[in-house]
Amino acid sequence: PWVGLLGFSQGAKLAASLLYEQQIQMEKLGKADTDYKFAVLLAGRSPLVSFSELSKSPATVAAGAISEGFFYDGDNGLHLHRRLLNQYCDPASVTLIEWDGTHRVPLKKTDIDKIVAPIIKVAKETGAYIQL
Repeated sequence: PWVGLLGFSQGAKLAASLLYEQQIQMEKLGKADTDYKFAVLLAGRSPLVSFSELSKSPATVAAGAISEGFFYDGDNGLHLHRRLLNQYCDPASVTLIEWDGTHRVPLKKTDIDKIVAPIIKVAKETGAYIQL
């Protein structure tokens, strides 16, 4: 089974939207089609995407839990990524990590090292981590 989602840019928007859809299904139906435990969102933007009638709202656009936000200080769209974080994410469930860089996935070991420990931490907290 899938336990977490990872999305960069538009993929981060979709990952956040999938978590939102899961949350709405749980609230309105008492069950959800998915059981994602967390998502890693890399430089995503709002608004979220609605995947069903259940999640349709003025805060989402129509499609035809716990998250992590990772942003790049040198990204020209940083203010837009912060909007996704501030408008759609519960501050109590977010770990924010920032580093110098442009709009790209982390490539340098020093940047990757910054995000590995928080991902493992949230995976352990949600019961999604299995020690091999």
